[in-house]
Amino acid sequence: MAYVICNDKEQYIAHDPIKMIYYVADNIEEAKKWDKIVKANNYARSMPKQFKGYNFAVKYVVQQEHQISGISHKENLPYTIPEKMEELLALSEELDSRRLYLLQEIHNVELEIVDIEHAAEFYNLNAAQGYKIYKMLHDSRIKRREMKDELEQIKYLQSAHLVRKELNTAKRSISGMKNRKYGARINKELFGV
Repeated sequence: MAYVICNDKEQYIAHDPIKMIYYVADNIEEAKKWDKIVKANNYARSMPKQFKGYNFAVKYVVQQEHQISGISHKENLPYTIPEKMEELLALSEELDSRRLYLLQEIHNVELEIVDIEHAAEFYNLNAAQGYKIYKMLHDSRIKRREMKDELEQIKYLQSAHLVRKELNTAKRSISGMKNRKYGARINKELFGV
């Protein structure tokens, strides 16, 4: 993958590493190739005056065939940018609303858990009652975990700022949640099962 600076007359910006100069070449083989578009754009913006009249632009080079293709998306997009912006804004608002709801629900479940733990602490329970308390605690903890996982997913998305690279990182983080393992802090024997 490479980028060159060229014009419609098949003239290219070339670089002589020995003389440390840039010049105009008529052959793509001589053209200076940048591996990152940012670097090519930086040079194009700060290009010396002698190159300004050539109408140079940064282009992506398909190296195998030595063809040049524009970076732009040739087909019309199936949507408008403002439509997508509205969708992104709506998603952002929806995520904020859901985050607040989950925080409140997690708090409520934590209060339930405290009640259940206090019941287990203060009452002498038979086996059936003990199992019922265990089951209530188990179900509440599962419910809490599911909400906390969803909250974490929302945080990953919100921290991504909807940038592709960061969205991919968020996607990997969310996928990685499936393979998490809990490491006991004190009661390690509980997790030997």
